[in-house]
Amino acid sequence: MLEGEREPKRHKAEPDGDGPEDAHADDEVIEYTREEIKQFMDDGPEEIKHAALTKGKASDKKFVLRGIMRGKPVLVKKFFTGKPDIFTAYMVRSIHWFFLTFTECFIRLTLSSNQNYIWHKNEKLLLEDKRLAASGSVPKLLGFSSTGEDHRATRRHYLIMEDLPNSCEEATRDAKWGKLLKILNDTVHALNIIHKEQHAHLNVRPTSIMFDTYGNAKLYNFGAVKGGRIIGTTPGYQAPNLQTEWKQVYKRSAAVKMEKLQKIDIYALGVTMLQLIMKVDDDRVKMESTDEGKKFLTLINRKRLQNQHLVAPEYRNTGCNHDDAVHITNFAMQCINDNSDARPTIDEVVRTLGNLKVTET
Repeated sequence: MLEGEREPKRHKAEPDGDGPEDAHADDEVIEYTREEIKQFMDDGPEEIKHAALTKGKASDKKFVLRGIMRGKPVLVKKFFTGKPDIFTAYMVRSIHWFFLTFTECFIRLTLSSNQNYIWHKNEKLLLEDKRLAASGSVPKLLGFSSTGEDHRATRRHYLIMEDLPNSCEEATRDAKWGKLLKILNDTVHALNIIHKEQHAHLNVRPTSIMFDTYGNAKLYNFGAVKGGRIIGTTPGYQAPNLQTEWKQVYKRSAAVKMEKLQKIDIYALGVTMLQLIMKVDDDRVKMESTDEGKKFLTLINRKRLQNQHLVAPEYRNTGCNHDDAVHITNFAMQCINDNSDARPTIDEVVRTLGNLKVTET
């Protein structure tokens, strides 16, 4: 937190007091049995489609389900890591692969096939971090489980978390300017805590933001680092030259690496801010892969050159004045600067958003 600044109050739920397990509920992370996972799946849990990180066949990627386990509502995030498809891997890799040594090819194939396992392991470690958990900036991890064959590349991995009833999409659907500012500030404060604990999120986007019953923002769907590669980022929210910049620093000191990783978060946060103030969906943000994404990027650049704002009329008519609209647009553009060193720090983001106000209409 900045000196002299008050952190927003984050509400905490009281224990249910329904049984002896509640006495240790805040500290205990349980390994759920395969039978419990099977029963959960058989009960027909709700798929949280907006929280899925990939489109297409969710069963062979990872997705989030809502249901009941041990008598309590939970979110279950499922990671499926399939066996490596050698033929497909070679076909989709560039021709220079044929000039690599057999060992290097094998290593790359193994890394590619185990990305979901790496994501699962990284997110579990972060959710288990006691200081992060105590801060309320991430969902409470209740337990975990794995099913399938014993080798990690052919197993299904599950993280069982507290139920978070509201998505960012739902929270902003009919929001006025004042509510949007609260959502942005709460999200930034959650990310600020993650950064202050010397972590990086690496997959900041609206579908990585959920809200508890008290309206507190919580971040999940973390990305991960594996050696000289960053995995788990999403097209459109991924900073330009991301992998190249990371390769330049990943063998340097921990402080230098963390600074670079956190500037990656700032870029994704900037895109998220633009998306929310413009009221556009995810598909339009995927700048690298869709025509709509290219139009979105062109619109942003044109408005920037004309010193115009990008705030949607719904917010302009509910308390956002012209100066604040231009200011938040320009600041979000600063966050997505191609040069990571030119992006603001999380402290500057907290201060800037905290200065925006609601104008009486």
